[in-house]
Amino acid sequence: MHDYLGTPAGHQMGALTPNMVPASPASTCSGEEHITLADIRADLRCMSAEMVTKEDLNRASDTLHAALKAEVAGIRADITLHDALITAMEQRTENAEGRTKATDTAIKRQGDLLLAMRR
Repeated sequence: MHDYLGTPAGHQMGALTPNMVPASPASTCSGEEHITLADIRADLRCMSAEMVTKEDLNRASDTLHAALKAEVAGIRADITLHDALITAMEQRTENAEGRTKATDTAIKRQGDLLLAMRR
């Protein structure tokens, strides 16, 4: 297949060997490759054979949809876990606040008792 920019297929652009001369559709000089209409038609047939079919696109779409669906399910699971962790942390905070308040009350009572004993 030709790239129509001067290099036969399989060669990197600009990487000419000593036996290669840049080709162009208008080339008529001896030693240069002359690209004909038949070459272009053959290349188009080759490209058509390599084109993606509607079924290929549908399969790719279904695969992508399934992958996205799995990703969304994973994100939802992460959110559920995150919510559970937040709830647990809030509960621990409430419990700690309750213990702190109970400790403060007990210390105050002991202080009041000590003051009453000194009088």
